[in-house]
Amino acid sequence: MTHPIKYGNPVDLSGFGVLNLVLENLATAPSSPGTGRAYFDTGLSKARIWLGGAWQNLDNVPGASVIVDSMVAAGAAIAESKLSLASDAAAGTASRRTLGTGSTQAFPGNGRLDQVAAPTSAVTFNGQRITNLNDPSLGTDAATKQYVDNARAGITGIKDPVRVAATTNVTISSPGTTIDTVTMVSGDRVLLSAQTTGTEDGIYVFNGSSSAMTRSTDTSTSGEVLDGTLVAVAEGNNAGSQYIQTATPSGAPGTWTQAWVKFSTGGTVYSAGAGLSLASNTFSIENSGVLTIAHGGTGAATAAAARTALGAPGVFSQTISSAFTAGTGVTVTHNLGTLAVQAQFSDATTHAPLMLYWIPATTNTLTVTSDMAISANSVIVVVTG
Repeated sequence: MTHPIKYGNPVDLSGFGVLNLVLENLATAPSSPGTGRAYFDTGLSKARIWLGGAWQNLDNVPGASVIVDSMVAAGAAIAESKLSLASDAAAGTASRRTLGTGSTQAFPGNGRLDQVAAPTSAVTFNGQRITNLNDPSLGTDAATKQYVDNARAGITGIKDPVRVAATTNVTISSPGTTIDTVTMVSGDRVLLSAQTTGTEDGIYVFNGSSSAMTRSTDTSTSGEVLDGTLVAVAEGNNAGSQYIQTATPSGAPGTWTQAWVKFSTGGTVYSAGAGLSLASNTFSIENSGVLTIAHGGTGAATAAAARTALGAPGVFSQTISSAFTAGTGVTVTHNLGTLAVQAQFSDATTHAPLMLYWIPATTNTLTVTSDMAISANSVIVVVTG
């Protein structure tokens, strides 16, 4: 049995090495060790040193920043801040960000969303949009804005436009050349909405005046015409209108009666009046035409007010129907609306000038006086003002 020598003070070796040093062999770690205390653990077969808060195995002290698996005890917790995951591995190898396996694997750098486990709580997109969605098919599917807008308007599908929409019965087997005032050509799409046999209603293709029309390829099988299917009309009496199918489907087209109703109408149809021409949506004044504008376009209610607005003198002319008695005034009503007038008189038969006395009585009347008797309808008066 050895008898260890105890030192009461530190031993200074002056920089010389200690040869053949053997650490104290213990089966368990010393209790209440001081910082720097070292021993050899015979149970772990490892040399250990007390770092002040934990024992460190001396056989695996990391060099630089390298940690190998054997350095980490089972169940050890490593702070995430100590891990550097800033870059991916080379192409063709697993990503450094790919931690764990199977259900515990973090999102791989080159993986798809459908390969990741489903979330178990609400997922926020931080105010960002989800783009390029397909139309929903299940009640819990997400929907695009266009799909929602269409649904709010009652639209469940928009078909290619038809050239005409027939609102009277058409003989499908031999439709003739003209449908709804339009001369048809092979390949034209036609909406039939008022067939005597209701199951014939729908969208067809014109194949010739003596050839049977056939249902269009986009409306010939189940599921292609729905409650809310919309189609626009290009020509004919319903040009510019849109029709929507409102009946609930119950099989392939032709086995149930489609109900096509006008969903929207085209704009107002305009026609050019006298002195105007209309080309496309532009009105023009014809060079040879006469455009009548009441009261000169002034907005006045009377011709007199219009002349006042335009600053133009008015002219009044008539044959005086009253007979003149010598010295007695005759009233002439001219309605020129001013006292600043001039009056001229002439013989109604010879048109020779007459000199008669007159004065403005009001803004709309004159008083004319003759010193001799003059029979009725013998004098013409012209008033300017």
